[in-house]
This record gives sequence, structure tokens and C-alpha cells, in this order.
Amino acid sequence: LNSLSERIEKLGIKIKFDKKAQNLIIKEAFDERSGARKLKGEIRRLVENPLSSEILAGTPVRFISLTAKSAYFSIYALRI
Repeated sequence: LNSLSERIEKLGIKIKFDKKAQNLIIKEAFDERSGARKLKGEIRRLVENPLSSEILAGTPVRFISLTAKSAYFSIYALRI
């Protein structure tokens, strides 16, 4: 998530992942057989793809907050 945050901040967008979002990523990305090997792919599926859509939609974004609501993410974007 730190790498993703750095890439997004280079675009001039501040991003915040709350603890619920972090825990949901861990829950979805971990399994007993492979451990955390699929973490990068799950971050892409669960976080990067929806964030990309949010960033590309409409007016420019300045701040994004990501939180988890039970089994899915909520993305809040502050636009200019």
C-alpha cells in the first residue's frame, strides 16, 4: 500500500487507507496454502482498479479516502 500511495501522491493526490481497509485487504489476500503471495494481485483487484476508475472519472481529484464496509470498499474522492 505504501508503494501505491507514493505513486498516487506523485499525481498530486493525497490518499488515506483506514485500518478497516487495511484489514479487509489482508483478509482477502491471505490463505493458508499460499500465505501472502497473492497480496499484490488482490491489491490491484480490490484497490488499484477501483481507484483508477475514480481518478479518471469527472473532475480532478485532490484527496481519496478508502475504508471498508463489511466485505467491500468505499472510496470517497474530494474533487476540486
